[in-house]
Amino acid sequence: MRLTREKYIFEFLFFLIFWIFINNNRNKITFEKILVDPKLGYNNVDDLIFTGNDESMFVKFKSSMMREFDMTDLGKMRFFLGSEVVQRVDGIFINQKKYALEVLKRFKMDRSNPVHNPIVPGCKLSKDEDGVKVDSTFYKQVVGSLMYLTATRPDMMFVVSLISRYMANPTELHL
Repeated sequence: MRLTREKYIFEFLFFLIFWIFINNNRNKITFEKILVDPKLGYNNVDDLIFTGNDESMFVKFKSSMMREFDMTDLGKMRFFLGSEVVQRVDGIFINQKKYALEVLKRFKMDRSNPVHNPIVPGCKLSKDEDGVKVDSTFYKQVVGSLMYLTATRPDMMFVVSLISRYMANPTELHL
């Protein structure tokens, strides 16, 4: 019998809470993340990411999940939502190099010259009501793609926030 999405999420959350109660003799795990944030099961039903520093708990949890659900272990995470995840002994590192290159290629900027500052220092943007209009959908796609990059590039946040002010009526000046 195939479970509906809602039933699958309910079964998964019930199993997760039950598993934590049974195996919570050493670690103090709170249920706030499960009970306060019901999106846990809604975001990606197909993917489950769990972290921690207890290797034996990982093995136990994975085997329990594989017995209860149709699950396969894909190993350590390498990519997630456009971000590359590198796990080494000295830490976990996240970057969006692949995504950034795809964005540059998508908007035909892959042959542009690299710069150290995302905006010319002292540059003042204005509404530029008399300027040449550009496709607002294209402009919104550029801004959205750049906004997603700010997750790993906080140095771009100011300029992306600045150009997002002009999404309703963009001109060539804003590109």
